[in-house]
Amino acid sequence: MKEKWVGAIVMLVFVSGWLCSCCCGCLEEERIALLNLKHSISPPNGNALASWRGHGDCCKWVGVECDITTKRVIQLFINYTRDWDVFSSFDCEGWYLNSSLFLPFKELKGLFLGRNCISGIMKNEGHSFLSL
Repeated sequence: MKEKWVGAIVMLVFVSGWLCSCCCGCLEEERIALLNLKHSISPPNGNALASWRGHGDCCKWVGVECDITTKRVIQLFINYTRDWDVFSSFDCEGWYLNSSLFLPFKELKGLFLGRNCISGIMKNEGHSFLSL
């Protein structure tokens, strides 16, 4: 009888851990990737992506859309994140997009980067260019 209870408790712990990993927010790998992306965007506008903090469910962050089943990031709306007024369209000391920052997003289907004063694309380090 005692073995049944031990088995039931072990099963309960396993199932509750599995449920929490499936339903409680975004994937850690993608949360870290979003924070790295925020860091690359932030200068000179230090307030870019203010809801993207080091903790919490990144699927609830402004501009991030996740698949409800897999919890993977499927769309990023990060237009107007850099202070456009600081730049003119002819003298843009903008952001060189490092496309390797998007590699962790295995299910990314939409990427909206408009009006960010992107000056160019940096080659991926050790990877080929992404096909977005």
